[in-house]
Amino acid sequence: MILFDYRMKNWSGIGRYSSNLIEELSKIKIADQLSLFSNYGKRQIDDFKIINCHSNVFSVSEQIELPYLNLKNKIDLFHSPHFVFPIFKFNKLVLTIHDLTPLLFPEYFSSFARGYMRAMIWLSKFKADKIITVSKNTKEDLIKNFGFKENKIKVIYNGVEESYQPFIDQELLKDTRQKYNTGENCILYVGNIKPHKNIPRLLKALSKVNEDSKLIIVGKRDKAYDEIFEVIDKYQLNERVIFTGFVPDEDLILLYNAATLFVYPSLYEGFGLPPLEAMACGTPVITSNVSSLPEVVGDAAITINPYNIEELSDSINKVLSSKELQQELSQKGLERSKEFTWRRTAEETLKVYEELLKG
Repeated sequence: MILFDYRMKNWSGIGRYSSNLIEELSKIKIADQLSLFSNYGKRQIDDFKIINCHSNVFSVSEQIELPYLNLKNKIDLFHSPHFVFPIFKFNKLVLTIHDLTPLLFPEYFSSFARGYMRAMIWLSKFKADKIITVSKNTKEDLIKNFGFKENKIKVIYNGVEESYQPFIDQELLKDTRQKYNTGENCILYVGNIKPHKNIPRLLKALSKVNEDSKLIIVGKRDKAYDEIFEVIDKYQLNERVIFTGFVPDEDLILLYNAATLFVYPSLYEGFGLPPLEAMACGTPVITSNVSSLPEVVGDAAITINPYNIEELSDSINKVLSSKELQQELSQKGLERSKEFTWRRTAEETLKVYEELLKG
């Protein structure tokens, strides 16, 4: 029996990974071999049996409850979609490690978060039977920072959901632009606004871009907003920047389609799903030339030095002023996005399970 830790289902990145992976695994018909470890109090999700627990992620009690439930339910393989796992293990262990953001950008995270992550990843060198990373870049980060053996790590890329696709209903897109007040020249950013997402530099670049364009920022607010609003005030961008807050997926897909350009100047990503979602919708993409982002977008996007504001603003102006370039990037992005499917993610993950259980 395989057990997948589903307690992080409602988290943003890891939750999306977990939900899509489990949905595709259900289509492969392995529900009789896989159960979900959850603290939502349900007995069944889709076709999967639920093993309920009371422990929260990162709690002391999970280090008691996880091994107990693994033993009680005769689990052969435990898969955690994060660096959280039972230190005392009695079965095969698979971890998915998405990125090392707290360690590479320590100034943005608490000492507890950094220390816990460092300790658990170091332990996973000895405890895990296989590490899955969502990019070659994260694999290289693990080897460089922790000395992992290369054959311990399997790279399995994330996918993009099939609902992310081009819309041809112009009236619907017009309604979306009106609803969110995007204007016709809409630059879109999707994601959180933590410091490593590099939003202040994006705003400074916007100040050098044609004044008829607006920047739409989709994502939840947090304490980083103070610095961002200082930049907005300094460069007099109040009328050109719109914060939507959280939007439902159906609106997000429409916003991708309504945008003239998607910009993602992040300083570090383990994968970088939003640029891929934008490309799947046929939206031209500008993103950073660092970490996993070039690996994901290939030659289907314009990649820039995220520390260079002039390069970013010049690239934005270049795309906004050229319909021909917009069309070229759109077509390349659509083709590139087809290479990343959650079905492929599920099939490759299942192969990892099978190889470990056979061994």
